[in-house]
Amino acid sequence: MIIKGINLIPPEAKERWRARRWRAVIVIACAVYAAAFMAVYVRQRSSAAGRLRQVEALKAERDRGFSRMSGYAEFTKKLADLQKAEAEIGKRLGAAGVIGAERVSWADVLRRISRDVPPDVWLKSISTSDAASSGAGKRIKFIGSSSANSGVTSLLFALENSGYCRNATLVYSQRRAGADAVFDFEINADIKPTAGAAYE
Repeated sequence: MIIKGINLIPPEAKERWRARRWRAVIVIACAVYAAAFMAVYVRQRSSAAGRLRQVEALKAERDRGFSRMSGYAEFTKKLADLQKAEAEIGKRLGAAGVIGAERVSWADVLRRISRDVPPDVWLKSISTSDAASSGAGKRIKFIGSSSANSGVTSLLFALENSGYCRNATLVYSQRRAGADAVFDFEINADIKPTAGAAYE
């Protein structure tokens, strides 16, 4: 004969007990879920913070690169400006040298000519032009008269040996018509740009 146990717990108590058990399960599950969510949140936040630091580091490196590039560009511009200024100064000095080389101290030339002209020679005009050959300086032309042909020869010799003229050339020397003792002449010569010459 089998004897069944008699459950003396009222049905209302069983329902309350069952409800409390389910609430405990739900609370535990919520706590576990909240803990898992918090762990994931903390992990993601830590990862985001690490990435944010990496981004800030990259930005800082980029800014340093821009700064270096800006400094290099500024240096390059200054160097180009200096080279341009140097070239401009070189051009001005070259031009000044050319001008100085072509400038003649006519006071010195005329003073020395006045000493070299023989007594029987008088000059009517003195004019200048650029020499035919490049870089030869100035060419001077004398037009005058002499009481004797020997005076023309003496002036030509004096110019050639004066130290300030070279390539003295007699263009013509002829007796003036109707005047027995007057010879008209023309002499050309180059001015020397050397020591003792009439260059500044």
